[in-house]
Amino acid sequence: MEKNNRIDQIINTIFEEARKYNWGFILIRRNEFHWFINYLLEKFRKIRVLEIGAWRCFMRAYLHDNFGRDRIEYVGIDVVDPEIQGLERDKDAKFYVMNPESMLFPSETFHGVLIIETLEHTVNYVQVLREVYRVLIPGGGVFIQSQTCNTQDETHYHVLHAVTLSRLLKYLGFKDVGYVDMPNFAVWGFK
Repeated sequence: MEKNNRIDQIINTIFEEARKYNWGFILIRRNEFHWFINYLLEKFRKIRVLEIGAWRCFMRAYLHDNFGRDRIEYVGIDVVDPEIQGLERDKDAKFYVMNPESMLFPSETFHGVLIIETLEHTVNYVQVLREVYRVLIPGGGVFIQSQTCNTQDETHYHVLHAVTLSRLLKYLGFKDVGYVDMPNFAVWGFK
């Protein structure tokens, strides 16, 4: 019973924060993101992309508009479905309510995994990154955007930093890890 109450609290907090800050599409590090997607497209020609923390799946339209519908297959997951609170999401997106710490996808399913302003909201972000590594095909990559040291947001479980997160990716087996450090930073790496 206590676990269900905590989950309900988390879900309510997520919806409250989403309404307060008008969450939707928060891609700050666009240059780095475009480089990352173009790199995957050059390497694989057509890619299957997973967005963790998809919320309303706005990233699907952005990917299709900027990189072509025929080249990117989009899948989104989040811990809650915004529709339970009456919020619409992209109806054409493949969307699943799923915990990123134990994803139900087979190993080596995705060419790219996107984690935009989400990793700091996960309870066990190391396990999330292990799962990301598992679901990536060899040569696939992860792109993470987050913010440094925002302890005011009660939905954050962790304070992340680009340098330490890039070291963690290397420790977990990712190669060609890079980052751009600023208040909103980006980190990427490849399997």
